[in-house]
Amino acid sequence: MHERNDSGQRSRGFSDSELTALERGAMVPLTFSGTVIARFEHAVNIVVTGESLIMALVTRREAMSARTLLLPALPHELRTGTTVSAWDGRARVGGHPWWRSAELTAVSGGEIDFAGAPWYYGHLPAAPVTPRRSAQMGESSPVPPPPALIAAMFEMVREHGRDGGLLGLLDRRRGNVFSTFAARLLSVEDKRRATTEYEKLVGLGGGLTPAGDDFLTGMLAAEEIGGAALIDRDAVSRRLTQTESTTVVGATMLRLALAGMFPAYLTAVGAQLTAMPAAAPGAERSGGGATVTRGAVTRATVTRGFRSTVLRALEYGHSSGTDALVGLLWGLHRARVAPFGPVPV
Repeated sequence: MHERNDSGQRSRGFSDSELTALERGAMVPLTFSGTVIARFEHAVNIVVTGESLIMALVTRREAMSARTLLLPALPHELRTGTTVSAWDGRARVGGHPWWRSAELTAVSGGEIDFAGAPWYYGHLPAAPVTPRRSAQMGESSPVPPPPALIAAMFEMVREHGRDGGLLGLLDRRRGNVFSTFAARLLSVEDKRRATTEYEKLVGLGGGLTPAGDDFLTGMLAAEEIGGAALIDRDAVSRRLTQTESTTVVGATMLRLALAGMFPAYLTAVGAQLTAMPAAAPGAERSGGGATVTRGAVTRATVTRGFRSTVLRALEYGHSSGTDALVGLLWGLHRARVAPFGPVPV
């Protein structure tokens, strides 16, 4: 319908301020309308009309999720209260929808073409599996990450993690009122309950994504990696239906995690954790200039690539990355995937 010039931009029907999305979250609808509720240097949050969920525009890939568009830049027109309307994968910032009949009308303002962008799902890579030696024929279980990787991540989170959330669960010296509440909840030993009441962590803390929501997202990632049921997902879902149980951003993140879709900074860590056991015994893997031998992974041989991935995750948000990795470590410990040391609760 629309021709492209040599630079790849549409030659007619669009203004000069059009942006083409670099990546599109798999749960971003092609047609929607919404309102900007917050703008930051590298991200814009939009509440989608009729959904009570957000979608986001971002310029950093670590912030990608299944409800996010990755852009080379943010339109200048995007301010709090601005309307955003999309039809068939083409969005208009501000004003009214900008199509007429079968012909798109060129207008001033920000325009985003995301129809042809590669999709981002946010699924964690499948962990390698191995047959169980007892049990029923054909039964299998995930191969756990090397303990040295988990131990290295544990040390990095405690050393480089950001305060303000639930870091106190791993280091009591870094505690606060939120981690104290969480510690009391998580330390309850009630044999009549199959699982801890994790849903009580929904909305715990401040910020756009409360610390409790980030922690639960990490826990859900641990379930994917460890192959163990740790959280009553139905209870968390019911909690999310309660009015003002958490922020709209936190609710969106948790609903995606419950569906097995995670932020890019967390999937990057998960990819590293599940990739290491995939090599056969004795096979060599290289990363970041270091070589690791399967079956002989020690803290000294953990790759620089893994360390940099974890450190980048810890830098995400105010303390969101830290809280998600605390939840991931907590979940791996509870699933007995990572008995690398005591968790201080």
